[in-house]
Amino acid sequence: MELETIIYYYPLKENTGQNTAVAKKHWWQEAKLTSFSIPISDTLWVSSPGQQGQDGSEYDFQIYACPVPVFYYGKKEWHPQTLSEAMEAVLYRAEGMTDTFLAPGMEKLLPEEMRRRWHPRIETMKRLMALQLAQKTEAQGGYLQKAVVRLGNIQDADWQMEMTWELLQPYLPKINQCVIWYDAAPGMDIREELSAFLDDYYYEYGLVVQTEKYGAGNISAAVRREQTEPSGLCLDFRKDNLYRSTLKYLDTMVKNSYY
Repeated sequence: MELETIIYYYPLKENTGQNTAVAKKHWWQEAKLTSFSIPISDTLWVSSPGQQGQDGSEYDFQIYACPVPVFYYGKKEWHPQTLSEAMEAVLYRAEGMTDTFLAPGMEKLLPEEMRRRWHPRIETMKRLMALQLAQKTEAQGGYLQKAVVRLGNIQDADWQMEMTWELLQPYLPKINQCVIWYDAAPGMDIREELSAFLDDYYYEYGLVVQTEKYGAGNISAAVRREQTEPSGLCLDFRKDNLYRSTLKYLDTMVKNSYY
């Protein structure tokens, strides 16, 4: 399997004092960005099925962080095209297949039409979500007995349920409660619509999945209770929550003294 490199671009603050305060020292140079590796072994203390290489000892992807100075030369602010070219150069130097994430602060440096080019694939978000779940499981002593899934657009329920099944696979033998929240549609029976997925949980693990509708009166209290329970795994597919959760995870990696 070909190695994949995930690159996280994030803006430096103007007063960081880093020697990378600008992207070039002389006017004749090209603006250059430098990325650094974030060791997965330092981020995750357990191996997650589906995340190992063919030899079973290494992951099939690597994570790099790429700080972006406020200025590209002196006190000159980035021109979007100049920044885009510098970011492309980082991709060119990366190994194997590549995918990218932009920290929220990058929105000020790139127009919307350019930002779309750097949006990650769903498969990449799934890889990083698997790391988050494995890390949370390790932090809770390797045993989590509850899973909470919040579905987004019901039209996307199939791929959301497929991703949920793949992400929960390592933990289902120990999970004894799974709750799926959904947005009801007129004339739709959610258990019938999702029966092909729900049956797998029962036949493979003897787990009867509970389904709950949003806005059913007790939703606010239930959601608050789920959010405060330290022993549960949570997947939230509403709007861009999965994407924002992944960005927050990458940002935490960078802030934990990796740079």
